Amino acid sequence: MPNYTKYSKRIEPGNYSNYANQATPANHTIVVGEENARLAHVVSILLSREGYNVFTATDGEAALSLLLAQRPDAALLDVQMSKLDGIEVCARAKKLLPDTYIIMWRAVCQWYCRRPSAAR
Repeated sequence: MPNYTKYSKRIEPGNYSNYANQATPANHTIVVGEENARLAHVVSILLSREGYNVFTATDGEAALSLLLAQRPDAALLDVQMSKLDGIEVCARAKKLLPDTYIIMWRAVCQWYCRRPSAAR
């Protein structure tokens, strides 16, 4: 079983020196299921930089297929995805892959656009 103690420690604000110097577990795989392709890409880049093997899917069926094919150490699943929602993917995956850690999230991306204010 992989050692994830690094990630379970509480990190106090402004005290990141010990966290940054710790080694990342090698050869661990994470599946990211996120409907927003841009957000999935950003998350995969960040996790890859930490040394993880990352696979992304933009709908629930693809996420479930990746989970079954890759048998990852962890999965990061959006609650609302097309075809199968994240809750259903989680339920099915936990039956077939009981040792896989699953993190559910709801990422709401909203863009607020304003017209530049008129010159005063």
